[in-house]
Amino acid sequence: MDVMATTPRRIADLFCPEISMVELASIRRRIHETVVLGMGTNSSAHAASLEDEEKEIPVSKRIGRSEVEQVCMAV
Repeated sequence: MDVMATTPRRIADLFCPEISMVELASIRRRIHETVVLGMGTNSSAHAASLEDEEKEIPVSKRIGRSEVEQVCMAV
């Protein structure tokens, strides 16, 4: 039980020793609200809605390779 209580502090000491326990608790709370409870800003969904899905992406024509190039690339 002691290890479970001290693990967050030990991880914070490894990655960002300048952070206080209050700041760490705040970060953990925000992560829990955003990820676990789904209370994020939904910025990914908003960005996707702004993109024009009917817009075609230009793609170049496929270029065939000779048999020699295919064999050389396989080796």
